[in-house]
Amino acid sequence: MKEIVGKTVKQGEVIGTAQDLTIKYPGITNHIHFEITLKGTQIDPSRFLKKEESCKS
Repeated sequence: MKEIVGKTVKQGEVIGTAQDLTIKYPGITNHIHFEITLKGTQIDPSRFLKKEESCKS
């Protein structure tokens, strides 16, 4: 997916795809990285995520 700076997203909208990082970076833990910025201030995105069990492959 192409990065679009400044786009507003709606709840449930797909914003990216996670890939297996261990292929390129052995030993790394798979994870995603995203940021939320409101009026120039970064906000802790964990406030907007549901707490669920880790994905199991």
